[in-house]
Amino acid sequence: MESNSNEQTNRERSPWCKCAGVRYLFVVAGFLGMCLVYALRVNMSIAILGMLNNTAISIVTDTHNLTNEPMCALLNPPIHSSKLKLIEVKNGSFVWTPKVQGVIIGSFYYGYVITQVPGARLAEIYSGKWIFGLGIGISALLSLIIPVAAELHTAFLIFVRALQGVAQGVTFPAIYNLLSRWTAEEEKTLIEAVVISGINIGTVLGMPLAAKLTNSDWFGGWPSAFYVIGFIGCVWFVFWILCVTNSPSEHPCITSKELEYMKASQLSEHEPVNGFMSSFPYILQSAVGCLGGFISDEVIKNGLVTPIFARKLCNMLGCLGSIVGLVISSTAGCDITVQITSFGLTMTAGGLWYCSYMITYLDISPEYAGTLIGVASTLSGLTGFITPMIVGALTDTKPTFGQWRIIFAMTIVLLIASAIVYQLFATADKQNWEDEHHTQRSTRYRRYLNRIFRIRNQDTEKDLEKNE
Repeated sequence: MESNSNEQTNRERSPWCKCAGVRYLFVVAGFLGMCLVYALRVNMSIAILGMLNNTAISIVTDTHNLTNEPMCALLNPPIHSSKLKLIEVKNGSFVWTPKVQGVIIGSFYYGYVITQVPGARLAEIYSGKWIFGLGIGISALLSLIIPVAAELHTAFLIFVRALQGVAQGVTFPAIYNLLSRWTAEEEKTLIEAVVISGINIGTVLGMPLAAKLTNSDWFGGWPSAFYVIGFIGCVWFVFWILCVTNSPSEHPCITSKELEYMKASQLSEHEPVNGFMSSFPYILQSAVGCLGGFISDEVIKNGLVTPIFARKLCNMLGCLGSIVGLVISSTAGCDITVQITSFGLTMTAGGLWYCSYMITYLDISPEYAGTLIGVASTLSGLTGFITPMIVGALTDTKPTFGQWRIIFAMTIVLLIASAIVYQLFATADKQNWEDEHHTQRSTRYRRYLNRIFRIRNQDTEKDLEKNE
């Protein structure tokens, strides 16, 4: 008791503890980490534009030109000379067909699907802090060697990108494991939405930054997109390791008042286009996600709706908005204003998913939320390399509106199917199997410790008898 009292006194006296709650430091660090997860992921999609020898590729694709319903050949003003361009097109040294480009971009997910569930279990058994940190840190280091891998051979580039996927596969399960420890019940939806919205802000910042670097002469142009973002990831890793702990009770700066508040309110805490135009919808998506999280917490806290009603409503509205956006986009033709607006609607509506299925993992099983999202992300991660292959196959020659309508239709069908499944089967009730499994695991752990101590005591007695 005396040691606990001294520990609390030291916490109260620490100058670091005079600032805002330590849990908000975790929110900031986790948010920045999720930003980097997606910045490291999307920079290839932008940098590859500066890596391609477009002249050589156009010669190859022109030999297979399709004559039915061509895409917008002439925009007024032309898209390659207007302010709507993403980056100025430069000829690189790589001659990759759309199929090969799809494999390169999708190769990230070859590794991504492998480590979802193992990453979740490692985070739950050992340390979510280190699993999440190392996932981003290793991915950042691999980003630094991508330019070298690309120059050596396309196969090396694909291999390094797959390794990045392996590293990042643990990040989502690990951050959910940490969220289950670091969020008070009254703030759960909002904090989860803020941290996870980092994936959109990472896209918002990562795409224009990668575009600017690719279009520069710094370090040869496109290689700088990997060098700069990789270096930022390494700096973040140091910050994360120094400032974050695996749980609130382990943090040296947390006050006893904040720790008691979190323990009292938690369900459980167990100890084991152009750059701006392309990224603006992600800003709106993050804003909608955070606003939806705040409103959900308030209406649930005031007893106006049940948690599952709020989750299902957000999910339904998110799916409907995305479907409407895709339908408009598939029929808008070459109207660039309508296309940008419909894309913005699709992405913005998706922000409501932060308050629906993405919070359900924490609702039904705080302790095993990492494992649950690991399983889900493994399945959803399959689309990460299947989708580029399908898109590449459909648009391998010059793409047409008909080809893209097929892609949009497939997406709409998946949205409708997922919405129906969620409405029918989703729940926000904590599952009984979590408590039962935790009790069984704790019992096995105590038996294991007792066995170890009993063996050690027997060995000590034998040593004493020998000495006598």
